[in-house]
Amino acid sequence: MFFAGGILVLLAIVTKIASVLAENPVDKKYRNKFYVLFLSVGLSALVWYFFRYEDVIFFGTRFVEWIILLVSAVCFIKLLVSTFRNYPKEKELWEKEQVRMKYLPH
Repeated sequence: MFFAGGILVLLAIVTKIASVLAENPVDKKYRNKFYVLFLSVGLSALVWYFFRYEDVIFFGTRFVEWIILLVSAVCFIKLLVSTFRNYPKEKELWEKEQVRMKYLPH
């Protein structure tokens, strides 16, 4: 779980960099959502590992680990479904708005 948490934190850093370098606000929005998810799950896993290492009675148990994994899996699936449903529509609307703004007088 320690390595999974570390990998997720690194993945969060990569998605944040990708979010900053995004070409449009729609890409930035969805990359930020993945950033928040990866960072929160990664830090939760690292904190759980610390509690496990320090033998904290309740927070270091496997039950808490499974709760973290279950909640993160549900959030990840929800985010993927939302992304596949809404991203193409939002991207198309943004592109149409850019074309419309291009031909409007300034």
